[in-house]
Amino acid sequence: LDKLQQQLFKVEFNSSGITVIPDHLSEELFKGYPGLEKLLPKMKPTGGQGVLIFSRSWAVDIGLPKNWDVICDVLLVSTKSAPLLYTIVKHASEEVFKYSKDTAFSIKNKLVNPGGYAG
Repeated sequence: LDKLQQQLFKVEFNSSGITVIPDHLSEELFKGYPGLEKLLPKMKPTGGQGVLIFSRSWAVDIGLPKNWDVICDVLLVSTKSAPLLYTIVKHASEEVFKYSKDTAFSIKNKLVNPGGYAG
């Protein structure tokens, strides 16, 4: 199974134990928002390896409305914990908090129902 996983979903972990994908989007966001890259060490998974999956809006990716105060969403999938969604915003508000909570809930539902994830 490990060989098949590496062939289909090749992920190279760097010395920090974290991989950032997709490269082109994260690099574009780091250029547009210089402080964003400094947040990466705070997103590092505890006690394991992980993948940070950047999206301009995970909500839009799964069919929810976009929030214009959101710079990007970052989904951490790691070996030692449940998936974790980080929402990076221009201005914090109750609306943005609700967006992030609803998006995380919807991602979990999509992982649990069709994907069979139980964590």
